[in-house]
Amino acid sequence: WVVPVVPKAYAGSDLLVMRRNQDGMPDGIVASRILFTCRYSPGSADENIEMMRRLREVAADERLQALAPGSYVWAEWFNEASRDAGIPDLAFRLSLAVLLAVMVPLTLLLHPLMGPLVGILLSLVAGQALGLISLLGLSLDFVTFMVICMAAGFAIEYVVHIAHAFLRPLPVWDSPTEAETET
Repeated sequence: WVVPVVPKAYAGSDLLVMRRNQDGMPDGIVASRILFTCRYSPGSADENIEMMRRLREVAADERLQALAPGSYVWAEWFNEASRDAGIPDLAFRLSLAVLLAVMVPLTLLLHPLMGPLVGILLSLVAGQALGLISLLGLSLDFVTFMVICMAAGFAIEYVVHIAHAFLRPLPVWDSPTEAETET
């Protein structure tokens, strides 16, 4: 899964710093850079996260650290893989924050049953969305995360309005004309 290579375009740019003894003779390598190729899958966040994890394990290996202390591995796409790895946790924390931000004001301002009812229904909507994503094998990338946020927003509006309609007493009018003018 890792192939050591030094492309000709980079052959002159490799860093190799030799330590010299008192006689001026090479005594050891102080620093160096090794280029290698590995599999990068732009369409698969899970594969990239796994590849980043495996590469970091190699760099953190105690045998390598004993030979070259401070060794590390880096690639331009690590930023994207790190972001993608944190999205499920971020989605859970933000969903919980939205749930609490909706439940508490509804409980305090409108009705003590409205907050918990809306909280249960929103939890079901979020669980259904995340469950379908998992069932269909979709990756939870940034675009999917934004769609889930929009779905939660629509669900909040829908659930809150229905709950409010059920908890509000229906008015009774004396005539159809009065009902038309007051609604």
